[in-house]
Amino acid sequence: MAFNVQVAFTGICALVPNANENAAERMCIVLPDGRGQESGSSYGYKSVEPPSSSFGEQPLRRHQAFVISRVRDMYGGAAFSEELLCLWYLQRHKVTFRVEGAANPYQENLTTAANLGDVIPGYEFDQNIVGNSALRAVAQIFIDKGRLTGNPPQRSWVFPNTISQHIITGPLSDTVTLNLEDLDRFAVVTTSIENGDQKMWEFRPPNGGSVSLTIANLCDDNPLRWTRVSGQELLPDYDFQWYYELLTDEAKLRLTSSLLGLPFPVPHPLGQPNAQGINCLPAQVPPLSY
Repeated sequence: MAFNVQVAFTGICALVPNANENAAERMCIVLPDGRGQESGSSYGYKSVEPPSSSFGEQPLRRHQAFVISRVRDMYGGAAFSEELLCLWYLQRHKVTFRVEGAANPYQENLTTAANLGDVIPGYEFDQNIVGNSALRAVAQIFIDKGRLTGNPPQRSWVFPNTISQHIITGPLSDTVTLNLEDLDRFAVVTTSIENGDQKMWEFRPPNGGSVSLTIANLCDDNPLRWTRVSGQELLPDYDFQWYYELLTDEAKLRLTSSLLGLPFPVPHPLGQPNAQGINCLPAQVPPLSY
């Protein structure tokens, strides 16, 4: 029986369109490596445990990348409760989807996703972030089918014009979602970037239901975004700075010099606190060839 699949991407996820129109892959979602001291930063800050280090005076939190899904949606999992979840970490992995069924040609609508081409116009991102070395990335997810869209925004954000000539403001999505319809087979394949080891998780929901999974790169102090009793204040998303690790070395030096000591442009939230700390916004990157 055919089924639908929804894959949500949330957190620090760089959306890199393919400039090569002849390639099968249309989008690579790059998760910057914010795991900790070993990944560090070209700008002088390091993220350690507990997450108290900083670039300048602002903290950068340690991030973890993971996949989470219902066990019941996995092949052979029909007997399990719908509430039982499965989580596995991405640690230097290439991720692809094995799809059979309806054609699901690639489409996108990312107008509600932050756009780094607007925030820091004219700064080049390193070609190697989508290459085999996956430079400065904890994971790459390659997409060749389906409809990729930004979820309805939950709040508005503003970027200071420390680099851009204009203040950039508006509602932004904290999640983008890939939808695939009428599938006969769906599997997630992970390949180690370091040694090529490959694993596959196949999904087949019971009774023609739908598959729902999330790929995230989130602060490891609250990766499931549980509602907090305290911490109601609205704070800028300083962890947005992890995206600047994906620039070329020359662009990093030029960016640091251009700021003249001003803070890096990161999104500042508008409106009322929601106590969940939903920031860590996905962001679009200018196209690269791969």
